[in-house]
Amino acid sequence: MRYTLLTLIAALASLASWAVEVNCTPGALEQQVTDHSITALTVTGQMDARDFLFVADSLKQLNSIDLSNVEIVAYTSIKPIFGTTTHHLPMTLPTASLAGKPLTSVALPDGLKTIGEAAFAGCDKLVSIALPQQLDTIGNYAFSGCSALSTVTLPATVAHVGNGAFAHCTALTSATVDNGSRLQHVGNEAFMDCPLLTTLTLGGNVVTIGHSAFAGTGLKALDLTTMTKLEQLGDWAMTGTPITEARLPQSLQTLGTGAMLYLPNLTQVTMPGSLTAVSDFLLAGSDKVSIISAIPEGVQTIGQAAFYNLSTVATLSLPSTLQHIGTLAMAGMTGLEELTSNAVTVPTLDDDIWLGVDQGAVTLKVPLNSVEDYQAAAQWQEFLIVPSAKLGDVNGDGEVNVADVSALVAIVMGDTSHPDYRARADVNGDTEISVADVSSLVAIVMSGINAPAIYPDVDRLVTVDALAIAPGESQTLNIRLSGAQDYNAMQFDVDLPQGLSVTAHESTKSHQVLVDHNTGRVMVYSMQNSTLNLANQGVIHLTVTANRSLADEAQITLNNIVLADNNAQAHYAPSASAPVNNITGINDLTAASHRVWTDGNVLHIVAQQPMPAQIVAINGTMQQVALDAGDNAYELTPGIYVVHIDGRGHKVVVK
Repeated sequence: MRYTLLTLIAALASLASWAVEVNCTPGALEQQVTDHSITALTVTGQMDARDFLFVADSLKQLNSIDLSNVEIVAYTSIKPIFGTTTHHLPMTLPTASLAGKPLTSVALPDGLKTIGEAAFAGCDKLVSIALPQQLDTIGNYAFSGCSALSTVTLPATVAHVGNGAFAHCTALTSATVDNGSRLQHVGNEAFMDCPLLTTLTLGGNVVTIGHSAFAGTGLKALDLTTMTKLEQLGDWAMTGTPITEARLPQSLQTLGTGAMLYLPNLTQVTMPGSLTAVSDFLLAGSDKVSIISAIPEGVQTIGQAAFYNLSTVATLSLPSTLQHIGTLAMAGMTGLEELTSNAVTVPTLDDDIWLGVDQGAVTLKVPLNSVEDYQAAAQWQEFLIVPSAKLGDVNGDGEVNVADVSALVAIVMGDTSHPDYRARADVNGDTEISVADVSSLVAIVMSGINAPAIYPDVDRLVTVDALAIAPGESQTLNIRLSGAQDYNAMQFDVDLPQGLSVTAHESTKSHQVLVDHNTGRVMVYSMQNSTLNLANQGVIHLTVTANRSLADEAQITLNNIVLADNNAQAHYAPSASAPVNNITGINDLTAASHRVWTDGNVLHIVAQQPMPAQIVAINGTMQQVALDAGDNAYELTPGIYVVHIDGRGHKVVVK
């Protein structure tokens, strides 16, 4: 009995030294925990950096720590602790405070804002950790080398993941964020060397991803298209991953050096449209890539070895904005069959751009007026050079306009009567012909880069209604189409006078309106290539609003009018114009249901129904008139008149 009692007492003593619970005041933990061999610690109350320094230096066997009811308070020391830091912020887990410990269970303070640099680095027995819902920042290398950590979920509040935060977490399979994530920055090497990481979701607000962020992970697919704010993907970001397809958002402005270097399983890449440069070594060694979307307009340089050894790419299109190509940029592209350069000015070249490529067997398509320049340029001249059509010139007439939209719509809808059109129909370069190409072509036409021919080849067909409008008033401006021939698409440039702006637009057809500072382009087309409405209904209705800067007499003009017929051929109409009158004049009074305005020496009275009116000159002479419903016009001598209609007076000036 005595032996059993002694054994029980010893066991209880051992248990007491294994697990300790304390209520702490700042800086007092060392006095409250005297047994440094404990393996479990629960703390309540307040702690500061001095207490974490004690934990870091003295509690070497700790495998469980519960800080869920702790408030971490600020502390400023005379001498640095935890490296060079003297000022420690509240609710911040200090630098390396729990690094290297054999932790298997961790509960963090509920209100924790920041996990400091390397706070859990090397905790190789930590399998999982619940991150507090108010956490904002995960510091550099915070969980680096946590080789047992298998999954991590970042709260929606986390905005910053530091450099190497989860690097070398060799058991990590999944890293996700909660819905509504505010994550904006993913640091350099954040998930580097996590070979089992196959699930990665970072939310839609990420702006920058640092260098080598995903290098050496197990990611097989990377879809960043939901990151609509992403601007930068750092150097070597995806190097050495088994990714088969990389989908990048259109917001991406910078792809770092070697961002997709040596991706042995990658087969397809879509370049984001906002790039201005293709970086050095971008896809070098990713030799299974067979499709590269057209390098976007705006790219000015292609870096050295950017497409090195992409031996299965058969076609490649270079933008009109390209100015320079770096050394070995396309060396080893032995499967290349057709190269298109849309640059009118021949881009300059460094050495050995196409080393190993049989250039004489590759067709180089260049702008018609630049053929001789390419034939005279070193390295370029080795290709089989032929002139190419303009990007978007689907019908091959040398211009890019709404007629090409009609031709492309017909192809998308199944028309096979023009195989030569189809060869020019892949406007966005994704190897498919679809409504996406229609959108790309509409964007090209609406950009105004390609001006239509300047000589009209049809009679006057397009008209615009005259307008009488007062400041603050909105009216519908009808654009009408007349003539014997049917047309199924139209574009024009509109020039409005100062003081008049487009505030809305409507058409029974698909249409685009880009009007800024009184000028812009309008396009009307049909995804069924059906005939446009004729004169009665109007092709498109623009709602315009006047302000006080509108002159008494002004003009609306439609220029560069292009009409597309049912065979997708372009016809060019002369400019159309119509007068605009500010009907406030000199102290005008305007009735809600009637309008009175002048056009030169012609007085217009717009009545809602037949009724009598009087036109009184300044000398007292009065003319009785019988108004019809609609616009009534009277030629008058110059002067000031008062028009009496429906009990209201309207003062007007006839010039």
